[in-house]
Amino acid sequence: MSLAAVDKAVEKMPTIMFVDDEERVLKSMRAMFRRDYRVLLANSGEEALGLLAENAVDVVVSDQRMPHMTGVEVLSQIKQRSPDTVRILLTGYADLAAVEASLNEAEVYKYLMKPCPAEEVRGAVAQGLALRDGLAGAQVTKLPVKPARHTPASASVTPIRKAARTASEASPSPTQAVQLLVLSRDKKLFEGVKEACQGHKVLQCESLDQAVQLVQKYPVGVLITDMGVDEKAVASLSEAVRQYTPDMVIILASERSDASVLIQLINTGQVFRFLLKPLQIGQCKIWLASALRRFVESGGEALAVFDSAVAKPSAWVRFKNWLLGV
Repeated sequence: MSLAAVDKAVEKMPTIMFVDDEERVLKSMRAMFRRDYRVLLANSGEEALGLLAENAVDVVVSDQRMPHMTGVEVLSQIKQRSPDTVRILLTGYADLAAVEASLNEAEVYKYLMKPCPAEEVRGAVAQGLALRDGLAGAQVTKLPVKPARHTPASASVTPIRKAARTASEASPSPTQAVQLLVLSRDKKLFEGVKEACQGHKVLQCESLDQAVQLVQKYPVGVLITDMGVDEKAVASLSEAVRQYTPDMVIILASERSDASVLIQLINTGQVFRFLLKPLQIGQCKIWLASALRRFVESGGEALAVFDSAVAKPSAWVRFKNWLLGV
């Protein structure tokens, strides 16, 4: 094969960038990925941003602890300059402040802990590319659950994205068709979300069962979960929502934050933001508006029943069965 042909073949490969201040790490990443991807290497945040200015990067994997710029700072800059680039943070420390910042400032897709097995890095990059190409929902593994009865043919089931388009004909903001659901027993959290999202319908529930019932009935696009309800249950809910409705945006609220829990929810539930209670209404308003836009821009695949209280499509029935252990 000629050199020109090789260059063309490389250009067609997805582009992955690794950022680390250790040369040996960069060399190992190149060796691991060069056969399947076009690999860019940067030994500092400044170099990474320079490469980004000259290349379309699909996925970036950055170390956290580097001189001059941390990984979160690098990924935050990349988010601003190339929002479609999928961002992955690699670190040897479960630093709480870094975990929160990676979620709220850099919107990382995965948070990988060192020493990280090669296959885990490969898997994270592959999943990131699937997300970048809009295929993440098609590649998830469905949970083993009992068969569910089909939705009646007479049921009127409308995709949220259609509702958003319909709303946009009457209003300049298609997000107005999207509703928010707060899973919490905390009335102050509910009232705070309502205040931050004036113009949107905000629902509240206090249990997983109620959450499933409301999502079956209303066009919910953003789910705010309170760790105070049940930490393990909220983690399971986030993972299940990601399995069945990958477009729904999840926000986690809590009076305290735990690095290990946040890392789990970033990696399995792909939580969009972390809200520390009591809410700061100004910041909450910005993040909720961003979450609503994210849902609409993603295509809004959640389904909602508009003109009759009929059963949801079988995916939601399976979702409920899995949550409740049926």
